[in-house]
Amino acid sequence: MTALLFLVKMVICSGLLFAYYHFFLKNQSHHRFNRFYLLFAVVISMVIPFVKIPLTFSFQEAQPVLYKTLQVVTTNYGESDGVMIESKAAHGLVNLETAMYLLYCLVCVVLLYRLVKAVMHVIVLSKKYDYTIKDGVRLYSTNEEDAPFSFFNAIYWNAKIDQTTSNGAQILKHEMCHVKQRHTLDNIFLEVACSLCWINPFFFLINKELKAIHEFLADDYAIGQNEAIPYMELIVEIAIENNQRTINHYFFQSHLKRRINMLTKFSKKPLSYWSRTLSLPFALMLIALISINARPLPVYKLRVNKPINVVIDAGHGGVDPGSSGGGYHEKDIVLELAKKVKEIAPQYNINVILTRDKDELPGNTTKINEGLVKRTQIAEESKADVFVSLHTDVKSDNSGSTDSSGFKIYVSRKNESNAQSKILGNYMVASLRNVVSIKEQLQQRSQRGIWVLDAVKCPTILIECGYLSNTNDRNFITQTPNQETVAKAILNGVIEYENARLSSTDLEINTQPSEPK
Repeated sequence: MTALLFLVKMVICSGLLFAYYHFFLKNQSHHRFNRFYLLFAVVISMVIPFVKIPLTFSFQEAQPVLYKTLQVVTTNYGESDGVMIESKAAHGLVNLETAMYLLYCLVCVVLLYRLVKAVMHVIVLSKKYDYTIKDGVRLYSTNEEDAPFSFFNAIYWNAKIDQTTSNGAQILKHEMCHVKQRHTLDNIFLEVACSLCWINPFFFLINKELKAIHEFLADDYAIGQNEAIPYMELIVEIAIENNQRTINHYFFQSHLKRRINMLTKFSKKPLSYWSRTLSLPFALMLIALISINARPLPVYKLRVNKPINVVIDAGHGGVDPGSSGGGYHEKDIVLELAKKVKEIAPQYNINVILTRDKDELPGNTTKINEGLVKRTQIAEESKADVFVSLHTDVKSDNSGSTDSSGFKIYVSRKNESNAQSKILGNYMVASLRNVVSIKEQLQQRSQRGIWVLDAVKCPTILIECGYLSNTNDRNFITQTPNQETVAKAILNGVIEYENARLSSTDLEINTQPSEPK
């Protein structure tokens, strides 16, 4: 889906930039500006979808969260201890998404092959014919029907055209302009862009317009200070002679009417000036709209109304790595996040107790079950007001979609503080959704429970901090600044819950989950 989003952004960006050109710049006499504008449009359209400019802004604190009915999703899917990510190739299946990628790449290869074939044809011509040097340019005398044309620092001339005549001299000057202004580089770049992004129709329109602009520039150069009428007569005469040709080339290609109009056109200076000047703010505005990743900056309350004890449980540890993906283990990521929560917590009048602060099972036990029991003992011994267990998820072999991503929160139907756990979970969802993608509904297992959720007596939730099998999730949660952001959101969720519990009767509500269909 990331590739699809890139293509959509690219098409929108190039479409809007081309629309500005079509309505405000096309058929104006500032050909050099138009040339670089169109090249800029292609480059920007291909680069901007990859750029993300973070932008945060403050917002007024939302109204207190009132949950008159709490919906809880019952699911069979849960964490699988020690699950490792397997390659898609191991299953020997090609899904629809992969097939679409392969088809797209196949078309790219075909188009690039055509481009390479055309370039090789010109290289063959350079070896077939002799050349002379004229003004630093290689001038090949050929018998090719589609000559004259230029390619990089070479002109392939039709031997039937006499260079010493007035017409021949102007045609040669025309081709010299293509060489000196390096129009071949533009053409190669646009052909590659069209081959790689063939799904974008605006690139083909830009390519066509750029070729026309090359002709306008070369026509202006060929005329110089001379009268335009004889040159226009030459263009018309050659166009008539070559009307039946199936292969067109630079000098003979069909932009006849526009080329003549450009030779006789006088630019309206005020309109021309403003159309060029306003193109820059238009482009900047477009870049901002597509690349800026705006996100509200949460306004966190500084402190809870009274000190509270919160147990932060970093899942797994020691001999139990948890889920794995991209070279990372769940036990390491959640430990870093738990430490970050503890580091920040004193600022909010919250006392955080960690079930482990190093790579080992709680209490330095050697068995996973003993570690689970120790976690609940720590909650009881510390007289915890809230228990938050941190984990990461992973897409297992039979879990379905390859797009599994985002945070989610689990609660238990067996916990003694079941109602309060659901309220805590909903406040946590409301806080985390300001900074991450998270499922709005709370989750609970329909069959076997989760030990810490079932056994701990205080309000308890388990936060799955994204999928290690998802590249975007993994890259996000492994970055220290993002861990700090998530840690603050977790503490804010606790603050909102605790202050509401102490000061409001809104928590005396119906907390029965709906039955799954």
